[in-house]
Amino acid sequence: HLFCEESFNSNFCLNMGQDAEFRLQSPEGRKREQFSAWIDALDAKGNPAWVGLPVHAEQMLRINRANHTLSRWLTLQGSASVVPKAGKAGGSKRGSLTGSNPLDALGTKVKQMLESLPVTLPLMERSTESLKDPLWRCYDREMGVGKSLLEKVRADLDHLKGACEGSVKATNEIRALIQDLNTDAVPKQWKKYAVADITVTEWLADFNLRLQQLQQLQCAESLQRFTLWMGGLFFPEAFLTASRQAVAQMKQVSLEELLLVVEVGANEPDKESFIIKGLHMEGAAWDVSGSAGKLSMTEELTVAIPQTCLRWVKNDSDEYKRTLGFLRVPVYLNTCRSGLVSAFNLRAPNDVPPAVWQQRSVCLTLWTKS
Repeated sequence: HLFCEESFNSNFCLNMGQDAEFRLQSPEGRKREQFSAWIDALDAKGNPAWVGLPVHAEQMLRINRANHTLSRWLTLQGSASVVPKAGKAGGSKRGSLTGSNPLDALGTKVKQMLESLPVTLPLMERSTESLKDPLWRCYDREMGVGKSLLEKVRADLDHLKGACEGSVKATNEIRALIQDLNTDAVPKQWKKYAVADITVTEWLADFNLRLQQLQQLQCAESLQRFTLWMGGLFFPEAFLTASRQAVAQMKQVSLEELLLVVEVGANEPDKESFIIKGLHMEGAAWDVSGSAGKLSMTEELTVAIPQTCLRWVKNDSDEYKRTLGFLRVPVYLNTCRSGLVSAFNLRAPNDVPPAVWQQRSVCLTLWTKS
């Protein structure tokens, strides 16, 4: 951007900001004193847009720092909670009558957690034909993981409930569980899939939503036409592989011949496409005006994306060739951006250079904290 013929023009901008308010005009001068005066005239607090970042970049850093501080504070607050030990047989009876159980509040919380979760998760019916379907095998694995984890969570909560009521002896595992719930942290034995840094209350609510989707899948007339919350799967990468295998099996072609075409806003699937929901975009928004949607600038931290159609087409088809000039946007598992799932080719306006979107760190997330 800087080393080009236009950089000698008087109206040249040092950054590639699209908003005129945040454009940094190049200095006019030849001597060192003139450049120093231009530097002194700049705002004392630099703007993130000068280096191509979104204007709200500092706000995002403050939010992350606040979440980290809050989690540390909860850990320190919960570390003071101890599990009461059994008293001696010859101890004072007055203390046992007047003293209150410090786990009463936690026991109430545990009961609410148990009531919010389903009792069990039935598995899908197996048959010779269903085992040949890649989508069915993908969802069957999801339900197996969900059922196993649900049984583990309910068993731990039942033991913890007994410890709070005094009917179960407190073991080291139960003490660790009490420590985690007091600090609102997710127990390690529950982390069977990748998840963002959230509290145990948020984790249970999210886990319940994942189980509800699996229950809806069991009642769906067609697994392929089901509108899927892809971020609600335990392993969303497996869905992309299974959907590709299903189309390749139907078309009788190899997997290498099929490539992905993404249509944001399409909600009518055919035999070769899949509809997903719950996507969010960071660093940009989606403009639905016109015949075909495209990326647009925004100062919002996160923007919800309409339902999206995923279509596997042959690599030599015109439908795929039309997307070769589109912007390749990474798709992450969640807002932590630590797990890359895939990349979608999305239409971008022609008057905005691709470097602008890259500097703004535009991406899609399958799961976003509500």
